Amino acid sequence: MESIINVSGLTKNYHKETILNHLSFQINAGESVALLGENGAGKTTMINVLNHIITKDAGVITIMGKQDVRQLRGEIGIMMQKSISLPRITVKECLNLIRSYHHQPLSYKELIDLAHLKKVEGKYVDHLSGGQKRRLTFAAAMASNPQLVFLDEPTAGMDSNSRMTFWQTIENLKKEGKTFFITSHYLEELDQIADRIMILKDGHLIYNDHLQALQNQSRNASIQFKTKLSKAVFAKLTGVNDVRTYQERVQLSTGDLNLVLTELMPYLDQIESLTVQQNSLETLFHEVIGGTIK
Repeated sequence: MESIINVSGLTKNYHKETILNHLSFQINAGESVALLGENGAGKTTMINVLNHIITKDAGVITIMGKQDVRQLRGEIGIMMQKSISLPRITVKECLNLIRSYHHQPLSYKELIDLAHLKKVEGKYVDHLSGGQKRRLTFAAAMASNPQLVFLDEPTAGMDSNSRMTFWQTIENLKKEGKTFFITSHYLEELDQIADRIMILKDGHLIYNDHLQALQNQSRNASIQFKTKLSKAVFAKLTGVNDVRTYQERVQLSTGDLNLVLTELMPYLDQIESLTVQQNSLETLFHEVIGGTIK
């Protein structure tokens, strides 16, 4: 698979604090990579350094074969944390202005449809809601029809329906072969969209692999089934951390899935509709940050 971003030995310091500490990684064309980390971990700094918005202190960054992103104008789109907020200019005027900077931009209609802004195209930008400004900022990032897109907290300020629609749009763009590098505090939204997870802590990438690999490293899970047996029967099983009941449905929480499944074997003839659910990305993230997954 073709590599679109190559990073080697990347270091960034602020005053006497090392924010990015000799990082090396690559991102392949068509991948959707989520960069996770606690507040202040350096996620936005990473995006800014990769795009030469702020300078690095050491290391080599190569994007699409070039070390100077200025040579890639139009190939990279950036949706920053801070939304567009301009006075006395409408959404339509704003997008057409941004389009004018690019040689082969998406059409105005394509951008409006992509960001679902048709109902507000005549509004002044500074009169938009927070979620609408985020969608406008996304449209601006996509104006040049870039192949590589950085999304820094893209759905902050959006309502739940808008967030769902936004990620469906990203999924559609992924099918066109676009590459995404994403940060988000809404970790549950990244379960389906991210091909790979990178976790940043204390200046280091402490995890860089597929979500499935992270799930495989964690033995924590919940097991649900229907039964007429009492809660007490399952509370005494080795490996069960917690038991909850909902009418005739039982949910077991465990830190050792294989052990509990073995313990359930004698009761299988009295159990129906058994399902196993691995922990969410948010739970797994906290396990990695806390050091319970290495």
